[in-house]
Amino acid sequence: MNNALKFFTLGALLLALALPVPSRADTIYSNLGLGSSYDCCNGLPVLLLAMPFAVPVGAGYSLTEIDIALTQAAPSSPSSVEVMLLNDSGGLPGSTIASWTLGPFPTSGPTTTTIQPAQIIAGISGIPLSGGTTYWLAAKFTDFPQASCEVNNTSQIGNALQFPMIPGGTWMPLDEPLLGAFRVLGDPITGGGRDQLPEPGTLLLLGTGLAALVARRRKAARS
Repeated sequence: MNNALKFFTLGALLLALALPVPSRADTIYSNLGLGSSYDCCNGLPVLLLAMPFAVPVGAGYSLTEIDIALTQAAPSSPSSVEVMLLNDSGGLPGSTIASWTLGPFPTSGPTTTTIQPAQIIAGISGIPLSGGTTYWLAAKFTDFPQASCEVNNTSQIGNALQFPMIPGGTWMPLDEPLLGAFRVLGDPITGGGRDQLPEPGTLLLLGTGLAALVARRRKAARS
């Protein structure tokens, strides 16, 4: 291997080490069944539903996606739902961290059994979730009762809460400890390393240095 090729190889290696490794979304929480499935015909038709989920202990995650099994009563009754991510406040839903509006949704029935694109909030960024912390996923049904959240098919239960829209209303448990079907995805937060994007100046410096080395070798070869 001649010297010029060695310099090219070294430069390519340095540039590859500086480039970020593609992010890998992990499952933070999920009660979906095989193939992202859920119970097709057991919806929770409440006006405002909140369901807790715990982030695994560790450095935490950067939220990237939420999948939630929202359906509507019929194709002729398009509905919209405000999905909210909430802090925990003493075991109850707290302040809103972020919110998204979804709809219309797949029609509830025996042919609707797996998560569809209309039930997915993708491309989320800039929302860190702390490890070992509880958060709440809430759904506010603006066209109640035309839409509902279907129950999971993995026998997951928990203290899902509903909020009655009456003066002085407070969060209260559902009649049964059922959890709607949902999944939360995110990229692990590592606190540094190759999963972090390199500074633009770093790439520029590497590229400039490589070009200078090649130019020097060519000049030396011609002299």
